[in-house]
Amino acid sequence: MNFDRKVPSDIKNKLEELFYDAIITGGGGTMLLKDAIVSVSWDDDGYIILNLVDDIWTMATICTLIQKFPSMREHLPYDYVKRIAISVDSIIATSNSQLEIVLNSAMLPIHERRKILVVPENEKPRALKGIAYYTVSKSLELFKFPPNHPIANTAYAMLDIYPDHYIPINRFHDYYKESKHAAFIELCAALGAKEICIESAEINNQSLDIKGDINTLLSKLGLGLNIHENHETGQKVVFNFSESNKGIKDYDSPWLYTEPSWKSLNKLRRENRLLQLGAEFNCLDEMGIDVKLAGNFKLLGFNIGGSFSEMTKIKLSYRVIFWE
Repeated sequence: MNFDRKVPSDIKNKLEELFYDAIITGGGGTMLLKDAIVSVSWDDDGYIILNLVDDIWTMATICTLIQKFPSMREHLPYDYVKRIAISVDSIIATSNSQLEIVLNSAMLPIHERRKILVVPENEKPRALKGIAYYTVSKSLELFKFPPNHPIANTAYAMLDIYPDHYIPINRFHDYYKESKHAAFIELCAALGAKEICIESAEINNQSLDIKGDINTLLSKLGLGLNIHENHETGQKVVFNFSESNKGIKDYDSPWLYTEPSWKSLNKLRRENRLLQLGAEFNCLDEMGIDVKLAGNFKLLGFNIGGSFSEMTKIKLSYRVIFWE
């Protein structure tokens, strides 16, 4: 291994330790991993860059790196990779030759940084187990947070649909359901809605009696539902829009491209001017943000923003009635 002069001696020693006896197999032969690396250079952003040989050993090198660093499995492409970046802090945090890869970069795939930790400046993180971490200043540079955030030693999560917008772990599910439901109501309003009626409801996989008194149960969901009955149609109305909402307006939202029934609602109303259409609203995926995860962060001494409760799984069937 040839090292750039900028590579600190402790980093050099750690890499030599990690790669010393790793054997790669490919192209009909075997060789040591350290011999498959042309050089190790130092990036200005604080990354170690492994410059790999462009020959029959490239694929074998990638496979060996994946075996030594399991958390790289998802974001190392199986092609002719020439450069693989490993964060300096990851190397320093290594013990017993077990490297917990943490790529402190916004280029890390979204599913690899759905959960992050914000740590104080110049502090080494504790027991991250593959969770990406960022200092307060770096996280402010790369991402967006609610007012008064980020806070050091705090865990955050994001919805894939809103990349780089992080919410404290304890608020994640409320933010998920509230932002998604608001997008649905905005879509209906843009399409010229008169009333939005509820036709069926499930909470935590339990069907509700839509003919009974469901107002109390649904009002606890935090979606702004205020149910009353239309005496003419007998339908349970949750939202009313005045006649000033007539007409179809432009509207766009990332949710519109993920929900089939929303796409259908939007298309049929705009193209066929239908007066009644159905659509579903649901929040069913915990996205790995659960009580166990929150508990683990707390055990490690990290703040999650407040008390955490289980996600309420919601599935609602709506009928939207439009102004003519």
